[in-house]
Amino acid sequence: ATICKAEHGSREKKSSSIRDLSILCLTRECNGNYIMPPVGPLLDHFSDCHCLQTLYLTLPKPCWRESQTLEALTNLLTNKPELLRVGLSFSGLDDREGKVLEYLSGILAQLALGSVNIFDFGGLLNVDEARLLKLIQGMEKLGFDVRRNRLHAAIRFQRSERRE
Repeated sequence: ATICKAEHGSREKKSSSIRDLSILCLTRECNGNYIMPPVGPLLDHFSDCHCLQTLYLTLPKPCWRESQTLEALTNLLTNKPELLRVGLSFSGLDDREGKVLEYLSGILAQLALGSVNIFDFGGLLNVDEARLLKLIQGMEKLGFDVRRNRLHAAIRFQRSERRE
C-alpha cells in the first residue's frame, strides 16, 4: 500500500501546484514474496510540481535498490526553486557498499546550491564512517549545521543561521 498526501498551494493545475508532498510506501508479504507498488512512476507523476516546498519520503528497502526510484527522485528534486525541506527514510537499508551515500552526496550538493534549508535522512545502516564524515564536512563547508543521532541512524543538515 502507498499512502500519499499532497497539499496544493493554489487552484492551478492540481499536480503542478502541490506545495507539500508526503509518501509512505509499505510492502506486503504474500506467499513469501514481497509485494510493493512501483515507486518510480509515482514520483515521476509529481516531477512537474514547481511549487514544491516540502517532500517526505518513506520507502521500504527494496524500493531504494531500484535505479528507477533514484532516477525519479532526482527528477523530482531537480529545479525546485521553492523547495525548503526534504526528509528521506531508508527503512534500515544496508549501505555497506556506499552507493546510497554516494547518491546522497550528489543530491545534497545540488540542493545546497538552491533554497533547501533542511535535509533529513535516516534508517541507513552499516554506513562507512569515512564516507559519511566526508559528506558531513562537505555540507558544513556549504554552510549547513549537522545534527546526528547514532541511535536512530539519522542525520539532519540545516542551513546555518550565520550565513554570510
